[in-house]
Amino acid sequence: FRFPELQGKRGAWIVEIIGGGRSSRALLRRGGFSLLQSNGPGGDLIQVLDENARIVTNAVAWLDGRKWEADPKDGRIQIPFTATPGRRPIVLSDADGRLASLAEFEHHAETYELEAQFHLDREHCVAGVEAVLAMRSSLRIGNQAATPELLAEARLTLTTTTLDGVSSSTEVPLTTLSAARVLTHAFRIPERLGRVTA
Repeated sequence: FRFPELQGKRGAWIVEIIGGGRSSRALLRRGGFSLLQSNGPGGDLIQVLDENARIVTNAVAWLDGRKWEADPKDGRIQIPFTATPGRRPIVLSDADGRLASLAEFEHHAETYELEAQFHLDREHCVAGVEAVLAMRSSLRIGNQAATPELLAEARLTLTTTTLDGVSSSTEVPLTTLSAARVLTHAFRIPERLGRVTA
């Protein structure tokens, strides 16, 4: 059977053929949308792809009754994080609504993980001498790596404790946090140093 009226068209049709006392029905689909998903600093990012794996720059997504439109520059749709994470259905369509597809979307919760690694040379831990603490940091939002530069008003709290149990703390603003650079902070070693925590 040929259906020339469907030539060059996208969508879904139900075709019913009746003959010889029998009836057959079929669902025909041509074209459709799928999605690519990643995490960003403000939420989940999705890019809508057509049947030829091309990015649809005028895409629209419908989730929980709300409409989200793509950024025309890169075709990404940003959907904010949720308090109730999980897999849920999402409707993808083009801006004029001529074609829509149902897809599965993993909605993530807003989770941040900051990791810092510190290094302090034992040889520099001499009373009255200035020692240098080196720090490298990394940030993850959801399950994606992000730049620590996104953090506002980051601070390093450095506490030294002597063998006599006397503690002293210093708070340093971190204005140059970067995953690519090592941050250093110089501080004076007190008498009878027992422990340094940061």
